Amino acid sequence: MTMRQKKSVAGVSLAIALGLLVLIVTGVAARSAMQTVRIEIVLDQMAFLGVDSGNLSAMVENPTLRVRSGQTVEIVLRSQDRGMKHDLVIADLDKRTEPVAFGESATLRFTAPEPGTYAYFCSMHPKIMRGQLIVTD
Repeated sequence: MTMRQKKSVAGVSLAIALGLLVLIVTGVAARSAMQTVRIEIVLDQMAFLGVDSGNLSAMVENPTLRVRSGQTVEIVLRSQDRGMKHDLVIADLDKRTEPVAFGESATLRFTAPEPGTYAYFCSMHPKIMRGQLIVTD
């Protein structure tokens, strides 16, 4: 093999290695972007309490939940509301938890749908316990 052929083979090998590296890095980034998003919501005093994605430093009533389309979403409800039962319903997605009483919890797990805004609410107190799930690209 001539020196010119060796350089050509080395150049092609380097290009293939760089291409594989780009594919690996892209695949890892795509997998990490699609990891499960866990959202914890406390039920107390007739409200959903959680971290609003627009205000990460404080718990807010009826927080706006933001996820990306295709992500696995886990919404965990923990009830601290004595004497009341609550659930979480996303009617447009046909998703709901079982009702939970004080000291109980429930988990709603689903794949985030197409981008859009979806209302969530407590079916027992829909006028005051409601918020939005915003799904982005």
